[in-house]
Amino acid sequence: VKSLLDKNQKSHLKKNNVHTEWHVPAGLIFNCIRNSEDKQLQLYLYLKIISSGKIKGKQIDLEEIGRCLGVKTPKTIKTHLDSLLKRNWVGYSKKSDTYFIRGFDKVLDLENIETKIAAVFSIEYFSNFKAWCGAVFYAYLYRRTRWSKYKESASKLEKARHPRCTAPLFLPIATTGFSKYFDISIGQASKLKKLAFDAGFIDVRKNFENTTIP
Repeated sequence: VKSLLDKNQKSHLKKNNVHTEWHVPAGLIFNCIRNSEDKQLQLYLYLKIISSGKIKGKQIDLEEIGRCLGVKTPKTIKTHLDSLLKRNWVGYSKKSDTYFIRGFDKVLDLENIETKIAAVFSIEYFSNFKAWCGAVFYAYLYRRTRWSKYKESASKLEKARHPRCTAPLFLPIATTGFSKYFDISIGQASKLKKLAFDAGFIDVRKNFENTTIP
């Protein structure tokens, strides 16, 4: 997939002078992963990136999109596109044969999602899209817990002596706690962690303790 992405997608995007990075609302990512809709989100971002918000139907090449997104059949891409149309993330005018890609604010409103945090998405991440989504989950939870953990462990005196101290780079995030926090299964949580780790988005350190058990 990466070679196809490099040859087709990057050149196409650069040639058309479109943005290659976007700030994607984290709540939208969480919602789609929770509902197993990551492929729809992936297609939505692709259409958003290759267009200025409008794209003619004749410009949508299902086979090309499938190659760039790692989807085997054009029929599957069509199914995801129909899903986006049904949810009004994408609009369509039959008269002008034009698709209208809704903005993030509109989509968040449609899905009743309130969020102020966004994750940076780059076109390189299309080749490891779900891994990137998993990394966003862990980065969000790390951000939520790092200062609370730091405040609990650091005394007032230590913080007074080192006012610019930073939180630790590694924090314990249990898979069970992760799954409960985001309301996903333990299996999903484990898979997201593995995908994000294998793609190099996160680092994982095992935390073993010696016991007296023989």
